[in-house]
Amino acid sequence: MPNGNVFWYNPNVEKLSPGYGMSSGDRRKLAIDLLKKAGFKWVVEPKIEGNNVVRQGRGLIGPNGQRIEQIELLAPGAGYDPMRATIAMYIERWANEIGIPIKANLVDFNLIVQKVFDEPFNFDIYMLGWSLGYYPDHVADFFHSKRAGVGDYNAAGYNNPEFDKLADEFLATPDIEKARELSFKLQEILADDVPYVVIFDTPTTEAFRTDQVIFPYEKTLSGLQYVNGTPTLVKAAK
Repeated sequence: MPNGNVFWYNPNVEKLSPGYGMSSGDRRKLAIDLLKKAGFKWVVEPKIEGNNVVRQGRGLIGPNGQRIEQIELLAPGAGYDPMRATIAMYIERWANEIGIPIKANLVDFNLIVQKVFDEPFNFDIYMLGWSLGYYPDHVADFFHSKRAGVGDYNAAGYNNPEFDKLADEFLATPDIEKARELSFKLQEILADDVPYVVIFDTPTTEAFRTDQVIFPYEKTLSGLQYVNGTPTLVKAAK
């Protein structure tokens, strides 16, 4: 949920995220500890001192004893979105530091869409972006199990019966306060299960002549461009 969508945003969700408030070194140590608890090990185990990686992990081995092969991260190239392309390279580096063999593959945006939404589970990890409306029914669209499968929004196949039940209740309720309460609970479930990792929300900066026009408001999700500049509400500046 974008934190700019103030009424619907659950401010406690951020604190539920693993690594919240930790230094970069402590986040790496936490990631290593989580992998160990899940049964993973390394040929060469990573070692962190302070915020520094003094020994990079190599040869990650899964709980079944099999070597983890290279994991492909599909992300848009710099020509489409330099921010996403850059963060994809950071993810590759940070993962490799603790021995997770992720390789960023910067490709055409439409190729990612094809592999994720038009083909049956033809990806390891993907990075895309969204423009969202004010009413947060996207939470149900992205994560309800009935939206899983080829050609639908829940491309990763997230399936949680508790979430589905609350999502159905959220979509059906006519009470806005009840809907907000349910939305908060849905966000908390997603923060715990982490089917998506939200990396960043791109700020929108818009320029206009304040000596020529006056808008009724200047802050809105995705910017004034998404409400077509509210042409019927614009007034000439005096």
